[in-house]
Amino acid sequence: MRLFSKMSLRRRMITASVLWVVIGSLLGYGLLSSVFYNHVSKQFFDEVIQHVYELENITAVDENGQLSLASEYSDAKYNIPNSGYYWEVRTANSILLSPSLNGRHLQMADEPFDREVAIHHHKITGPTGPSLVVEKSTHISPLNNIPKRIIIAVDSKHLDAMIGDFNSILAWAFVVLALTMILAAALLTSFALQPFKRLSDEFKNIWAGKTKKLEGQYPKEVTPLVRELNTLIQTSDDMLKRARAQAGNLAHGLKGSLAIITDEGYKLKDDGLEQSSSTIIKQCTIMERHIDHQIARARASAAAHMPGIVSNLEDVLRPIVKAMEQLHRDKNIKVHIDIASHKPVTVDAIDLSEILGNILDNAFKVAVREINIVARDVEGGQISLRVDDDGPGLPPEAYEVVFDLGTRWDETTAGGGLGLAIVRELVQLYGGNCRLDKSPKNGLRIEIFLPALNG
Repeated sequence: MRLFSKMSLRRRMITASVLWVVIGSLLGYGLLSSVFYNHVSKQFFDEVIQHVYELENITAVDENGQLSLASEYSDAKYNIPNSGYYWEVRTANSILLSPSLNGRHLQMADEPFDREVAIHHHKITGPTGPSLVVEKSTHISPLNNIPKRIIIAVDSKHLDAMIGDFNSILAWAFVVLALTMILAAALLTSFALQPFKRLSDEFKNIWAGKTKKLEGQYPKEVTPLVRELNTLIQTSDDMLKRARAQAGNLAHGLKGSLAIITDEGYKLKDDGLEQSSSTIIKQCTIMERHIDHQIARARASAAAHMPGIVSNLEDVLRPIVKAMEQLHRDKNIKVHIDIASHKPVTVDAIDLSEILGNILDNAFKVAVREINIVARDVEGGQISLRVDDDGPGLPPEAYEVVFDLGTRWDETTAGGGLGLAIVRELVQLYGGNCRLDKSPKNGLRIEIFLPALNG
C-alpha cells in the first residue's frame, strides 16, 4: 500500500490494471490448460482402450495354449520398430509381441491369471522412455479357462507433445491478449484522466497569473470540484485584498500619529531641547521602519502562497536603479546590470520592490565608484541575484549580525538597522534565501535566491 500511495493516479490505475490482467491471464491459462489436459487425456485413453478391445477380439489360442492373431492389427503405428506404440498379449504358456517391440518384452509387474481384472492404466518404463499402459486381464473364451493379459503401452511423450503444443499456443494467445488488454487499459486510463490533465494546465495558468479561475467544460463528476476550487481561489483573493487594505489603513493611522510626534520633536528642538528632540526623532524613525517591516512581512505572508503572484525581475529592478542613481547622483556611481534569466519570479511586485530597494539602498550608501548586478538561473528552480559593491565591505563575523532585527554593524551610520533584516525575512517567506560574501572589488556581495515560475 505504501508503494501505491507514492504513485500518481495514472500509474496507480495502470499498475492495478497490469496486475489484474497478469493474474487473470495466469489463472485463465492454468484453467484452460487443465481442462484441455483432462479432455485430451480422456480422449487418449478412450482411443487406447478401443485398441485393447480390438486386440482382444483378434487374439486366438490353439489347443496347446499358443497365442496367435486371427487377423492383422489395424493400426500401422504398432508395426514400426520403436515407434512408441506397443502391444503385448500374455498367457501362462505363450506371449505375442507387436512388431514395434523388436522382440523385447514390456517390463510389467507379474499378476495372477486366475481372476478377471477390469481395464486399468498405469505407468512403466518402456523401450523408448516413460510409457502410459492400458491393461486388461480376461479369458480367451468361455469354453476354455485360459486367462490372458492384454497390454498396450504408448510413450507418454506423444501425449505430452499434444499438451505441450496446445499450452505453447495457449500461452502466446494469452500473452497477446494480456498485452492488448494492458494497452487498452493504458489508453482508457489516459482518456479518463484527460480532465485532470486539463485541470492541471489551468492551475499552471492561474499560478502564472494568466487567468483568475478555472475555465472550460468538465465531466459532471469533476464539475463540483472545479466549482469549489474557483470559490476557494476567489475567497483567498478577497481575503488577501482585505488584509492588504487593513494593513495599509493600520500603517496610515500609525504613521499619522508618528508624524505628529516627530513634528513635536522638531518643536522641542526649536525650544532648545536638542537632546530630547534628537531622541524623539530618532525613535520615531526607528518605529516607522518597524511599522514598514511588519506591514511588509504581513503582506508577504499573505501573498507568498497565493496563486498568480508573479513579477518580472528586470522590470522591477531597473526603475529602482534609476531612482537610486538620482538619489545618489552626487556620488556618480556606475551601475552594471547583467540579467541572463528572463523567468518570472513568484514574488509579489511590491515585496520585490521592497527587497531590491533595501539591497540597492545599502549598496549605494557604501559604494565608491561602481555596483555590479548579475542575475542567473540556478539549480532548484531559483534565480540568483548578486549585487556587488566596491565599498569597505564587512568582516565575515558581521555577516550574520547585520541580519538581526534592529542591529547595525556600524553604529555611526544613520538608520534603524532594519534593511537587510527585512530583505532576508521577505525572501525566506517566499521560499528563497539570502547570504553575504566578499565582492571581487573587496566590498560586499549580497546574493538572494528567489523562486522562479516553473514552465
